[in-house]
Amino acid sequence: PQAIALILCYLQSDKAAQILSGLPEDMQADVAMRIATMSNTSQMVIEEVEGILQKKLSNVVRSDIGTIGGVKPLVDILNNVDRGTEKSILDELDRNEPELAEKIRSNMFIFEDITTLDNTSIQRVLREVDT
Repeated sequence: PQAIALILCYLQSDKAAQILSGLPEDMQADVAMRIATMSNTSQMVIEEVEGILQKKLSNVVRSDIGTIGGVKPLVDILNNVDRGTEKSILDELDRNEPELAEKIRSNMFIFEDITTLDNTSIQRVLREVDT
């Protein structure tokens, strides 16, 4: 799961969401937790994973290296998964890492959040929505 989390951090969030959704349900929350709690990864580990990927895939997923993982990348991924996968992951995180689950939820904007906005804010959101 750690290698999967590392690789997903280097993918665009919509692609990472597709892969995360395709993982077995019991693995999704584990990988999500590892993404959210990952901060700096040693250059050696990244190079080792990159080497394995190069051998298997003949090219690197993404070439920029630096700080990866954390709540923000996971929120971006969860915003691109289907509602069922999102719920499953967050429910599992609630059971195992409730503080982390709350941190993730507080960074996600969900449809239900619209009910907490005042009329002016709702109008602003509606003007900004792509049609």
